[in-house]
Amino acid sequence: MRIRELPADAQPAQRIAAAGPAALSDAELLALVSGQQDLAVCQEALTSYQGWVGLLRADDRALAAAIGTARKAAAVRAALEIGRRLVQEREDTRFQVRSPADIAKLLMVDMLALDQEELWVACLDTKNRLIKIAKVYRGSVNTAQIRVGEVFKDAVRLNATAVIIAHNHPSLDPTP
Repeated sequence: MRIRELPADAQPAQRIAAAGPAALSDAELLALVSGQQDLAVCQEALTSYQGWVGLLRADDRALAAAIGTARKAAAVRAALEIGRRLVQEREDTRFQVRSPADIAKLLMVDMLALDQEELWVACLDTKNRLIKIAKVYRGSVNTAQIRVGEVFKDAVRLNATAVIIAHNHPSLDPTP
């Protein structure tokens, strides 16, 4: 159904103003961000790419085809990047790791979008503040073999006192 065919109070722009963004479906949010007027097109894009993570992973051409135009796809990419930056925004200039959840929240946003296995190393100082995140290895879709020396190379060079090693699974299935 096209947005302008909906009653005025049922249109996403009016509903977001009245009830906030949480009241909208994913398809309605995608329609607002992209400018796509057909909610069915938005729902089909979300379904065929299995949600927001799939849209984040989609290449530019595929996203443009799913949403309707390259301009609409660019708007979606921009919105997803804003979301990524919001998650990573921090009060201090250097992010401090206080728990495993802190670093997971920081890294998962970027690692969810990867289509190949990668191994990253977060280098920390004595107060567990982030010095650098080094992307150490990029493997295949289901394999990541690394040389141990590469894992610690940046940490030693930066005089880091701690490291956190992170690895993704593009399939989103963490079982070996």
